[in-house]
Amino acid sequence: MSSLSPLSAQQRMMKSWAGRPVDRYGLIRVLNEHGSRTPLFWVFNDASEPPALAAAYGMDQPIYFTRSTHLLVAPGQDVGSIRDALADRIVREIPSYVRDQGLDFGSSCQGTALAVSIAKGLLLAGTDVRFLCLINCSLKNSALNIPAMLWYG
Repeated sequence: MSSLSPLSAQQRMMKSWAGRPVDRYGLIRVLNEHGSRTPLFWVFNDASEPPALAAAYGMDQPIYFTRSTHLLVAPGQDVGSIRDALADRIVREIPSYVRDQGLDFGSSCQGTALAVSIAKGLLLAGTDVRFLCLINCSLKNSALNIPAMLWYG
């Protein structure tokens, strides 16, 4: 857990992550940027995950990503308000050229709550969020009226 502001802590934690930052804060990164498929936006829990997913999908699948709030919230802090503030910032920072293409969306475990918050914000902003994939998630607050795949295991 960090004593920094959540935004500053998230920036620091993502500084060494793979991919090119696409926003001014370095909160959103991209791998396989020039792929032609519908962009996938994923919320990861660990820096090793983005390169592995990008390699599995191949160069034709652009993957935009951020990290979950894992290790971001100190004991006693309101995880919901920090998550929602981070989600609002990320929604504002996703470049319009990405939002205009529409997005598939997903996360696992601790990233699912942030993923749902970001997806809700994007839908409210008029972005075509086409599909939601949540792995090992809670169903609480996950209803978005879009096609979804929920995996447990």
